[in-house]
Amino acid sequence: NGNGATGLAASVATQLTSRGFVSSGTSDTSTLTGVAEIRFGKTGQSGATLLSFYLPGSKLVSISRPDATVDVALGKAFKSVASKAAVTAAIAKAQKPCT
Repeated sequence: NGNGATGLAASVATQLTSRGFVSSGTSDTSTLTGVAEIRFGKTGQSGATLLSFYLPGSKLVSISRPDATVDVALGKAFKSVASKAAVTAAIAKAQKPCT
């Protein structure tokens, strides 16, 4: 949570878990001004791309990481997780493979 809102990271983690993502916990990070940063290593790129549809406006950040773990840091501009319908429509429009 780089947003500063108490409980926001846990709430978003719960929402994403209900949509099939796996959460390893939440913590606080330095303040971010954007929607979110999705941080991933080379093998986590497809998961990060998929996650970006759930967090529209987020920034994909490639980092050095040996596994497929993806981190999300929520920013001050974060409003909500996209609806399932919005995600489906965005994926179809973007025509990007996520798997």
